[in-house]
Amino acid sequence: MRTVHFRESYQDLTKDINENAPEIRFMRHICKGGHLVEEYFNVVTVYRNPVYIDAPNGRFTGSEEIRRFARKWLTDFRALSAEVYPVIQTVAGGRSVTEMEVHFRLKDNGETERVPMTVFADLAAGNKMEGMRIYYFYQFLPEAVAYRTPVFRPGVMKPAEPALMTGVMRYYYEQLHNFRREEALENILGMLTEDCRYGGYRPDEEEPLAVGKERIKVHYEDICSTVPHLNYIRFETIVDDGKRMAAEWTSVVTRAGSVAGRMTFCGCAVYDRDEREPGKLSSIRINDNAGYDFGIDLNSIPAWDNFVE
Repeated sequence: MRTVHFRESYQDLTKDINENAPEIRFMRHICKGGHLVEEYFNVVTVYRNPVYIDAPNGRFTGSEEIRRFARKWLTDFRALSAEVYPVIQTVAGGRSVTEMEVHFRLKDNGETERVPMTVFADLAAGNKMEGMRIYYFYQFLPEAVAYRTPVFRPGVMKPAEPALMTGVMRYYYEQLHNFRREEALENILGMLTEDCRYGGYRPDEEEPLAVGKERIKVHYEDICSTVPHLNYIRFETIVDDGKRMAAEWTSVVTRAGSVAGRMTFCGCAVYDRDEREPGKLSSIRINDNAGYDFGIDLNSIPAWDNFVE
């Protein structure tokens, strides 16, 4: 079994969670084998578009498709049942984001597989949803591949406007896209607390939680070697309650990245502002499959799903 310590690593942030939030209620419903979609989703959005769920195992549009997603939820994970344990919740701007562990009881051996997930919900009237996006590391899903079709289709092939963010998050995003990589690395590390935590969404065997600047530095040496030289990280949604910011993003491949064979991928990240030191980040949690795309045939990805500068 894979080793997961997400819940333990961030238990100090488990507070002020609305257990009645629609994304938590829906996840608990399908983990018990339920598929009563209408209790949790509107039929259409306010723009008269069909509601949807986007997850690593596909995109499901409309009530019938979401019902199909619910019916095969446990089967896809080869599980008999599952339990949902909310860990962190961020609510702002008409969206609710719950970081959770889902504990699957497996059919084969009865053991429990712990899967950390980030669930983004677009809220609607009546404590329902218009849309939901689920993120988790691909290795938790049996027979899954690292490539995931981008959730969002960028309107322009460039980074998001920094003015969408405030304070340390704006500075972080600007430095993430600073072409002077050594300067960017120094500035990003400078905005972290000494006991900053990084990670948690991958099994310990793949990427253990990193605590402290020196251990986190290794990760940002890698990130700053690719962003923005080979790809941009374009924030597509931002959920910011003033203490924490959760963002969903799409990577946009640069011309150099295209030559190097890079491909578009998607993911999400959550950043905690430190309460003791204003202007610092106390934890960073990135949920994606970056670094595991080696060997994926670019020719197998439709051109309209690969966003190039």
